Parts: sequence; C-alpha cells; structure tokens
Amino acid sequence: MSIIPLIVGGHELEEVSSVFASAVEPDFEVVYSSTSPEAALPCMVGVLNGETPPGPPGLGRHGKLRSAGAARAIVLTAGYDDAFVAALRKQLGGKPVPILKIDAAASAPGPDATPTPEETRALADRALKVLKKLEAEGKLDGADDGLYAY
Repeated sequence: MSIIPLIVGGHELEEVSSVFASAVEPDFEVVYSSTSPEAALPCMVGVLNGETPPGPPGLGRHGKLRSAGAARAIVLTAGYDDAFVAALRKQLGGKPVPILKIDAAASAPGPDATPTPEETRALADRALKVLKKLEAEGKLDGADDGLYAY
C-alpha cells in the first residue's frame, strides 16, 4: 500500500495533533492539519483545491501544508461538529472526499478536555481501522463522499 495523504482537523494544541499525525504513519501521512474549526474550513477547502492555506509557515510539521491537493480523506477530531461537516460539504461544492468524524459517544475524555497521548493514539488507531477499510474498498480513490464514524 502506498502512503495515503490526509487532512486532519486536529486539536487546538499542536502537540495533540502531532501525536495523532505520528500515530497514523507509516500508511498515512498528514499533509495539512488545522488546530481550530474556525481556521479549518477555508484552509481545508483551499488545500483540496491545491491552494496554500493562510498563516505562518512555521507551525511545525503538522501545522502547515506539505502536499497541495493530494489529500484523499479528511479526519476530524473532537470539536468538529455536524454543522462544521455541513459547512465543509457546502464549501466543497460537490467535490467528493470521504470525511471521518469522531464518534463522541465512544470517545474519552470528552469534546472539551485535552486528551492524553495514550488517548490520542487510541483515537488514531480507531481512525486507522476505518481508513484501512475504506482503502480496501476503493473508497479513497476520489469518488466517495461518505461520512464515516471512528
């Protein structure tokens, strides 16, 4: 399996987003990560359209663009709600991209708490299972626009 590029709507603390991004390697690579839903919407759409997102370039390995237009899925962590998903779909204008959204009922420590590195790795493992299933089913090839819980 070749490395599959992802966009991640991560936690407000870049350290948590970095743990998540490292945990999905080596099969997947986070090419862009945002640390807030407010900043994520225009940036995610822009990255999928091959644009460089606004902001300082020195945000670290997972806080900047690494490969424009290459992402084959979007993974959303806690803090990205159904309204965000609807707004993202609207902004994408029909461009198909699978979106993985955290299953809040199955997640600890809760939507407003900062997860430990162990909890973050557990969330990444859940996302990995779904991503690998989607890859096996051919749903990361640019035609699927499903919403999947992890």
